[in-house]
Amino acid sequence: MSQKYPNKIALFDDDENILIALKLVVQKHYSKVSMFSVQEELLAALEAEEYDVLMMDMNYTKGEVSGAEGLSFLNELVAKFPSLSIVVMTAFSEINLAVESMKLGAKDFVKKPWENARLLKTLEQVVQLKSTTQELQKVKAVQRMDFVENAAELDFGMIGDSQVMRDLKATIAQVAETDANVLVLGENGTGKELVAKALHAASLRKEEAFVKIDLGTVHEQLFEAELFGAKKGAYTGLNADKEGRMILADKGTLFLDEIGNLSLPLQAKMLSVLQNREVIAVGDTKAKKIDVRLIAATNMPLEELLDGGKFRQDLLYRINTVEIVLPPLRNRREDIDDLLHFFKQKFIRKYKKEAIEFSPKAIDEARSYSWPGNVRELEHAVERAVVLAKDGVIYASDLVNAAKKEIYAGPGVLANLNLQEMEIALINEALKVHRGNMTKAAKDLGLTRAALYRRLEKYDL
Repeated sequence: MSQKYPNKIALFDDDENILIALKLVVQKHYSKVSMFSVQEELLAALEAEEYDVLMMDMNYTKGEVSGAEGLSFLNELVAKFPSLSIVVMTAFSEINLAVESMKLGAKDFVKKPWENARLLKTLEQVVQLKSTTQELQKVKAVQRMDFVENAAELDFGMIGDSQVMRDLKATIAQVAETDANVLVLGENGTGKELVAKALHAASLRKEEAFVKIDLGTVHEQLFEAELFGAKKGAYTGLNADKEGRMILADKGTLFLDEIGNLSLPLQAKMLSVLQNREVIAVGDTKAKKIDVRLIAATNMPLEELLDGGKFRQDLLYRINTVEIVLPPLRNRREDIDDLLHFFKQKFIRKYKKEAIEFSPKAIDEARSYSWPGNVRELEHAVERAVVLAKDGVIYASDLVNAAKKEIYAGPGVLANLNLQEMEIALINEALKVHRGNMTKAAKDLGLTRAALYRRLEKYDL
């Protein structure tokens, strides 16, 4: 960073020596850098003129080490000065404090003692994000004046007019306009990938690539090569350079499906990439800059992700700028009729069938059935029913009864299935029993989570 940016930076700390050291580092790169050691003086300055970034210590009273006063003051600053980007400074051991700060609205954090290069990189990224956001807001004002207003009329390929779906479409319309990272939560079959694609299609990155990687199916040893790329000869059998998914998604959107499967060592590497916005291919020494919008998804509840230290809090809050929760189909039964008819028409066209209708009983039973596999299960049930329909009618026995048999197959039924059908039935039963909990279902089936995900992908479950 050799140029001097026309940004105003405020520094807040009770230690004058730290303030001076900070200013010496920062003032070489920014047009105005001001120091404050008293809360009231900082508030007066922020009210008098607009600063771009505030770097603040979280313990600024002598003897105070809990960070409580910093969190309280941060909360006040975010409420009073919403356009101010705040970077908190914490001791190396206070990572939980940094995470809590980001939950309250801080844009990033710097560990004490700091490395000058890392501090400046963090500051540069926060300034650039603020600038990008402001520019995007100007563009959006011109390009999309009616975008959010008409959100209720946009379906994004999502079928259903229930209140929960209208709210979901409005949220997608609003979030799509930003570059914020998004975490999509929902049971299997609720449409997490569809939401990710909708966010991309409605964004200013829509002309660029949408790249998906299913973390449930990638072997840990190949993760870095798959995500970051690898140079020829980096590992046995690699006879040419391999482009990583992050490079392929540059300027576009990267969709990380089932992020909950990421091991802790790989989470650390992912966090580093998100912090530095650059990747180094396996077998290479040169870093490549990346500009991607990250969307992650998981079927695991957040508390389960964090339980027992299986997922890093600091990574979670980097990927979870905005959280979108998808409802299970049983919580939006009023959409079932629309879904039935949509999928029916889709498969009539696909299989070149004549007109087919549902019997009244088939519709009634579909409305009352729990659909543990959600929209994906209903879609598969309709496809099978269309293929097997006789006399132009789909009966309850073709639709719901068949779906129930697929989810729970007793010993007599299993005896009549081939190996693939038996495996599908057992997987569906395990997922139903454990309400979509992949870890428990995999354990019941005697599989690893990765092996279960490979089967789900293989059978499109």
